[in-house]
Amino acid sequence: MRDRQGAGHLGERKGSQETLLDKEKLFQKVGFPVDAEDRFLPLCGRWESRDGVHVGLVSALLPERGAVKQCSAFAKTPDHDLWLPSFGSDGRIDRYRTKGLFDPLIWEPEKYPIGIDERDKWATRGAIARPKLGLALNKLLGLRADENERYWQDNTGKQVLKSEVWGEWRPDPDGRGSRYQDEGSILWAKRDWLDEVLESHKKGLIYKLSFSKYKSSRSYDDSLGVREIYVGLKRGGEQMRFWYAKKASEMVY
Repeated sequence: MRDRQGAGHLGERKGSQETLLDKEKLFQKVGFPVDAEDRFLPLCGRWESRDGVHVGLVSALLPERGAVKQCSAFAKTPDHDLWLPSFGSDGRIDRYRTKGLFDPLIWEPEKYPIGIDERDKWATRGAIARPKLGLALNKLLGLRADENERYWQDNTGKQVLKSEVWGEWRPDPDGRGSRYQDEGSILWAKRDWLDEVLESHKKGLIYKLSFSKYKSSRSYDDSLGVREIYVGLKRGGEQMRFWYAKKASEMVY
């Protein structure tokens, strides 16, 4: 994964204020393409970069018509209202869910122990909980997974999705002698397949993409942290568009 191979997400610090790299570099690190050579697009994911920036992205479905207006308005909402629906832990839509502007795309099963030594350096607690599409969407699109649900094929046998999880125990910089699980996940879609699906169903994808580093808890570090949130739009056959979510990006100390 590109992000975990890179040098990090932080820019030059200004006094006690952390900064992030410019947005184009951030988008590229997350996996959004800069040209037609990029074959996969991320649909959802969460992880922590090597310099302590928490990255989160999730997507949902919206009608193709009026999508730009919807995304522009969504980017102006405060943080507590800036959320996208997802499928329940069983992969189905919650029957009590109030119908909103967007429809769920992503299913993230609940994590639970998988019978391996979780203290092992390379143990991944989320290996049994790979992100995927909801059950109804898998059926509609004719998708089939391999035994471990790492790769998904369409009804022609072409690989169209791949689901990655990883984990590693690392020394905790805020706790002497303690360790923490540096783990994450990401779901990728084949770009040409995604374009075909969106165009044929007259749908688009709306994204919430967040980058945040928390205020330091160490007495000798006066870092105030940093947060930036963006709303993205993917329509079939078109490049990604992004809007900066100014209200949702405000830090509360």
